[in-house]
Amino acid sequence: MATAVQIILFLVLSYKLVHLFSKKTTGVEVAFFLVVLSCFYLIRGLSDLMIILVTILLITQTKKVPHHSICRAYILFLFYSFFNFLFLSEGYYYGMMMLYKLSLPLLFLLCGYNLISCREDYISLLKRICQLIPLVAVLSSYPISLLQQYISPVFKSWCAGDAELFCILFIIPISYYIITNNKNILYRCLYCCLPSLTMIRRTVLGAQVLSSAVYVTYKTGFRAVFIVTILSIIVFLSVIRIPQFSTRLFGDNADLVKELSVTDFVEISKYIDTSGRTAAWDLVTDMFYKNNEVWGCGLGTMKTFLRSGQDQDMKEFEMLHNDHLHLKIELGKVGYTFFIIFFIVSVLSYIKDLRTIKHDSIIIASSIASLSMTICVFFCMFFSNMLSQVYEICMCFMFIGIHLRLKRMTYYAPSNLTTKLL
Repeated sequence: MATAVQIILFLVLSYKLVHLFSKKTTGVEVAFFLVVLSCFYLIRGLSDLMIILVTILLITQTKKVPHHSICRAYILFLFYSFFNFLFLSEGYYYGMMMLYKLSLPLLFLLCGYNLISCREDYISLLKRICQLIPLVAVLSSYPISLLQQYISPVFKSWCAGDAELFCILFIIPISYYIITNNKNILYRCLYCCLPSLTMIRRTVLGAQVLSSAVYVTYKTGFRAVFIVTILSIIVFLSVIRIPQFSTRLFGDNADLVKELSVTDFVEISKYIDTSGRTAAWDLVTDMFYKNNEVWGCGLGTMKTFLRSGQDQDMKEFEMLHNDHLHLKIELGKVGYTFFIIFFIVSVLSYIKDLRTIKHDSIIIASSIASLSMTICVFFCMFFSNMLSQVYEICMCFMFIGIHLRLKRMTYYAPSNLTTKLL
């Protein structure tokens, strides 16, 4: 059953990819296909089957390269990662995989930059994604995910790990609303909260509050501090009424934390908020970061150790659920500093656009979308494996590329200034 589902999915998406290579295909169709693929890539086996074809598609769509500080900052981070892998890595397979996963977002950025040919394309893409959100949200909700896993184990990993995707999708209806003033579209944001609530994903809910705070801050300025505080309290009081959530945080056994091994922590994970992750973080820090603080232990080295199962205490942790710690351990303070520089450069660039551009709703919408996605990804990386599930980051980078392209068309191509909004 699982193999049949994989074959069907592969054939359908392969046919779609062949169609996308045709000259009649618009950039919006390619961009929307990449969004759909990002929504469903965690279906077991699908990522491995499609990875080469998608890479070819991205490369063929890249014809122009944006000259922007955001791109230069990320390329600098990639260069350091490459040399770190060459000279320090002791895990070549996982090191190469990490290099690919760190390079893939840049390909998505370049692809997004080249797929938008006019400002109406961006509006059309937002509209299509808003139409897609209810379907993806319902399929990702906990009751439906149980049914999917019963039908085929192919869907198991998708249902377990797609919640962070809705941090990225959450800002899309808000961006569409900024352009069209269609208030009804804002209800699509509630769909993005559905999987987070049904699967009790607190990280995602926190990121969605941050995403809302970006828009509220832009609209209200200094008043945003008070409004965001009230919004956070309302969300917390609403979510705390969910029995599973309140029991896990405030139940009788919520403070059951002892000096145990990581394996023992996993056994009592239903009582402990971090499921033993903090103990795992302490162990890998002692093993790989100490004495390698500056340059790191080498890209892929720690991942190779975790997957090897050599340490009994770490056998339950193939992934750390903390990408910031992962980067800091393998790339050292130098590599992690390059990553932080990229984040700061990106955020400052979007804030500058929002401060200087007052009357262009499309550029404002794309700036808020890029800023919100960047902050949400950065936040979720503290608690999840977004580098392993890299397509969520890739979607963020594609919208960054689209934003850079929209700015280029608007301020350096006068013929594109006259645009009729929906």
